[in-house]
Amino acid sequence: MSAQPRTHTRPQRGEERIAQNLEERISLFRPSRSRFTATTSSRQKNKKPRTWTCEFVCLSNRDAIKTPTGEEKVVLKRAGLGNKKIQFCLDGSEELFTKKLFSEEGFNKLRDCGGFELLRCQSNCRLIEIISSKYTPESLRSIIGGQSKIYIRPIQANLSMSASPVAQIANTSEIKEKCRFCEKDILITDLRDHLKGL
Repeated sequence: MSAQPRTHTRPQRGEERIAQNLEERISLFRPSRSRFTATTSSRQKNKKPRTWTCEFVCLSNRDAIKTPTGEEKVVLKRAGLGNKKIQFCLDGSEELFTKKLFSEEGFNKLRDCGGFELLRCQSNCRLIEIISSKYTPESLRSIIGGQSKIYIRPIQANLSMSASPVAQIANTSEIKEKCRFCEKDILITDLRDHLKGL
């Protein structure tokens, strides 16, 4: 009988090494499904809400048709109006937008003015025009972009120009100086009146 040629049932050692190296590379560079799922779910949990920050200028006069001058901005600021940067959740509703505008972070004097409208400045002039849009952060951002200011104008009543207590505290100096007569530390903003009373 003639001898039958031998058939190799196992791969040769070189082929074994190649196959083993390939498996190692695959396991290194392609993470397991469970690890991938865990990473994805943790990213979704840690996903921060999208925000939008815009500069608002709250006007006091319901008939205002122009942006305020430099002097007017100072007076508005003292009254707790004028310029403020406010951050909103980009996915927020009109109700949340209004609530934030009425808060201490925004302009709380707006609550009692009988409604307000949002305006923007026309290009190359001080005239302001009404923004025709929903009052949601997403809609406003799409219309005015990220750099423009939004002007807020009351509709039914002018806003009070009396100094805001918060603005007064923020603008009051805390520097003290010792009075040479009574030896007490007096705020420098009150020192002149203090000396007159001695």
